This record gives sequence, structure tokens and C-alpha cells, in this order.
Amino acid sequence: MTDKTISIIANGYLGSRLATKLNQQKNRVKVSFRANTPKEPISDVEYLPLNIENGQLSGDLTLFDAEVVVICIPPGFKSGLAESYPANISAIVNEAQKHKVRHIIFTSSIGIYTKSQKNDEFSPFDQSQLKTKVLYNAECSVLNSSAKFKHVLRLAGLMGKDRAPGRFKVEINQSNASQLVNMVMIDDVVSAITHLINQPVSEEKIYNIVAPNHPTKQDFYRFAQMQAGDNDKPASKSLPTRQSSKWVSGDLIELHSAFRYRYRDLFAGVRACHE
Repeated sequence: MTDKTISIIANGYLGSRLATKLNQQKNRVKVSFRANTPKEPISDVEYLPLNIENGQLSGDLTLFDAEVVVICIPPGFKSGLAESYPANISAIVNEAQKHKVRHIIFTSSIGIYTKSQKNDEFSPFDQSQLKTKVLYNAECSVLNSSAKFKHVLRLAGLMGKDRAPGRFKVEINQSNASQLVNMVMIDDVVSAITHLINQPVSEEKIYNIVAPNHPTKQDFYRFAQMQAGDNDKPASKSLPTRQSSKWVSGDLIELHSAFRYRYRDLFAGVRACHE
């Protein structure tokens, strides 16, 4: 394993945990922040300001003096920021190209898939939907870049310590009780990214990062709420169900690399959230 200079764009739930892992592996790690440096910075990690608004970057652009750039910025659908998201990702990619970054990794979302069926990396999707169009355009800016290695990771819903699914605000009803859960432990996402940084198995690839286990929402959230000590929410009641469901396969990365999901069983993952 060789030491690399790696920049992480966004110091959120994923970015901060990825920085910890890469730092432990003796890489030089830089992490961007928007307004204030973290209250509990990681020793030996360099924190640099970066603001992105309407496709314009400002801040300390030495952040891009790196071999690898990992973009962990969420699209902001709930906060109304999604329409500027592709332009913001494109601005990051353009700056990375100016600095001759060798490897770009972008964390996208399985929200890009639109079909109620099994979906893999080759499945079609409906670009007339806003979420799909936004994610697809952002992904394209990475895949069309001049970086030697470029990987798009479509992440399932994240769970982990400080993000236990039993505390999610989820209402289980007749229309969604039998839908399958597409989630992944944060530890496995970090592991997948570090594997690709250390051994980029292909120059350009899209991978879904989703745990192989897909229980129904009713079973999963009932169990998760019990682990969180709450047995009174709607998910604890058995409901008649409908059968239409979307599930996403995350198997391809295991076929192409040495990466293996540690938390293959989501129920084991839920237990680990409370350890």
C-alpha cells in the first residue's frame, strides 16, 4: 500500500469517517469544510475551506493538489438545492482536471434507478424524473473527465453508529410494508472507497454499493425499532402487503475487486449500530 495525497470534498457523515480510515492507512488526507473547521478535527488531517455555489468555487484550491479526489457532497433534494448540483459537481471536476488529479471518485445514489424490479449497474432509468436527471448529469461530469481513473459509486441508504435505522422516521403502511430495503453499513462504504483508491481495478466504472440482504421494510424496521428499544411504532404491527418493489444489486464490485461486504446481513448491521 503506497501513501497517497487524497482530498475529500465534504466533511459529512461519510467524509469524516473516510478521512479517519485513510489517515490510519498513512495517507496524506485533506478535507474540505464550508464555514467552520470541525470541533473535533482528526490529528494529521488538513482541513481547507471550500465553498461551491451555482457552479462557482471559492476557497483554498490547493485542496486539489492531490492524486485522488473523493466527492461526498449529497444532492440536497430535501433542501431544494438539487438543480444546481450537476453544475457544482462539474465545477469540482473541472478544478480537479486543472490540477491533473489522477483519480476521481464520486458518491452518487441508487435513487437514480426508477424501476420497481431488480436493478443493477446496467439497468435503464427514466431521465424525465428530476432526481434521476440530476444524478445522471452529475455522474456524467465525472465519467467524461480527463482523470485516468474515475469511479461512480451509487450508494444505498446509509446506516451505522449515530445513524441507527430504528430511529429513522419511517411510517410503515399497506403500500410499502412489503417493499424491499436497500441499505448499506457506512463501514462497508468506507471500505469500498479505500479498496478502489488502493487498487483501482478499472479506469472507469460505476458500482452500486448495497448490502446483499434485502428484507422487507416491515420486517427490517420492526427489528430495528426493537433494537433501539421502541416497540410501539407502526412498523411493529403486521400489515397486509402489496408486492411491487424496487431492489438494487451491489454484487458487481465484489466480482471486479477484492472488496467484500462485511455486513452482508442488514440485521447484523442493525445490531452493530448499537454496540
